[in-house]
Amino acid sequence: APCVLSRRVEIPSGKKTALRFAVSNHPKGNWTLVVRIDGGEVLKKSIEDSKWQEFRFDLTNHAGETIKIELENRASDWAFEAAYWNRIELVE
Repeated sequence: APCVLSRRVEIPSGKKTALRFAVSNHPKGNWTLVVRIDGGEVLKKSIEDSKWQEFRFDLTNHAGETIKIELENRASDWAFEAAYWNRIELVE
């Protein structure tokens, strides 16, 4: 079963907001990153390099709303879970 980090986030109104995070993996395990906002998939990417990759999503069009952000770590035939997350944050 995939591991999902789920969080309800209030997006401030009247200013620009983005979701920023970095992911990596263990050398022995690839995985698929899926990002959903309010249930809609906004990114699906295979993570295959053992180096940090930064992602950034503009959330300004959700200003003033409370949204549900889901970060999913989906197996891609690995022997053990190998997803690494870093610095999941909202930034201006």
